[in-house]
Amino acid sequence: MAQEPFVIIPIWVMDRLKGNPTAFLLYTLILMHNNESKGYAWPSQVRLAELMGCTKITVLRNLKFLEETGVIVVIRSCLLYTSPSPRDQ
Repeated sequence: MAQEPFVIIPIWVMDRLKGNPTAFLLYTLILMHNNESKGYAWPSQVRLAELMGCTKITVLRNLKFLEETGVIVVIRSCLLYTSPSPRDQ
């Protein structure tokens, strides 16, 4: 993971995550792990929990929320996280 000084968060994502700071933090951490050349992020749930200072259950709950609100797409075979195509918005 490259140590970039910032991540760019689309306004539509900020609107969907308004009122849920835990999900917003999780989304930001997933973005920090994004592999732009491949188009996905692959951090482990344990790693995300460590970075957030919470339990894996909290991560799982918020991953579900991010997926249900259309902010991320979870590819379950290997737990890849990706953003939906802008045309899907």
